[in-house]
Amino acid sequence: MTGALVSQPSSSDLVATIERARTLLDAGDVELALKLSAVAYDQAKAAAGSAERVKASRDLIDKARRMQADALKIESMCYVAMADAVDTAQAKGEISRGGRPKTVSDDNGFTLDEVGIDRQQLHAARKLRNAVRAEPEFVERIVEARLSEGLEPSRAALKKAAGHAVGTKTATKDERGDDLYETPIEAM
Repeated sequence: MTGALVSQPSSSDLVATIERARTLLDAGDVELALKLSAVAYDQAKAAAGSAERVKASRDLIDKARRMQADALKIESMCYVAMADAVDTAQAKGEISRGGRPKTVSDDNGFTLDEVGIDRQQLHAARKLRNAVRAEPEFVERIVEARLSEGLEPSRAALKKAAGHAVGTKTATKDERGDDLYETPIEAM
């Protein structure tokens, strides 16, 4: 019966995964670091959510949020590095910029799929990269601000802070403002 149970990673396993992702990023293995940090982020987020549901101690919840924040920071830096790598490759003519005529011969180039991201992720990564270039401590500041407010350090909060559009499905009523369109008097 015990063989049928799925084992959950312990917090020390999660810390080790985050440290391994950080080491891989420092060593230049961005793709593997991204994968590890994304898994660690998801596991830490699940652990924090579970801890909140069972009304665990604030220390335990904060510890899970801290691990989630660390994984998010690594993941963000991986996306910044990938955006830089894609832009460099496009400048060298190794990845097509799209459109016609083809700018890269089939035998010389590689695709975004081979890099490990799609066009939407690349767009988000470029926005994040631009925010980091404008303010080098951008990711750190946003994540730490969320933690100090007692909020979850989420990908969505980071994207919003990097200048992504806020849709009506994800924004609160206060963030959207007055959705009612009123025709100006001059147009009547």
